[in-house]
Amino acid sequence: MVDEQVSLRDYVDSRFTSVEQATRVAMDANNYRLEEMNQFRKQLESERSTYVTRNEIDLMNKDKRADIALLLAIAGFIVGLAGLLLRL
Repeated sequence: MVDEQVSLRDYVDSRFTSVEQATRVAMDANNYRLEEMNQFRKQLESERSTYVTRNEIDLMNKDKRADIALLLAIAGFIVGLAGLLLRL
């Protein structure tokens, strides 16, 4: 085995360089992750702008509810009329 002597300064410099490189890699990975998250948020925001609001749905269904109420009234009248005719 060869015992290689390294000065304290060289050792500290090499460790410092290693830490700087690891920090750079971690920062790049974090920046990439944050960029992807921002793109996802933008996509969600874009999709949300196409959603129909509750007020729009209520307006669209207002006429349908009135039509259903009218049909139920007519059906009730027909059932009542049929009941009267069956008693004759």
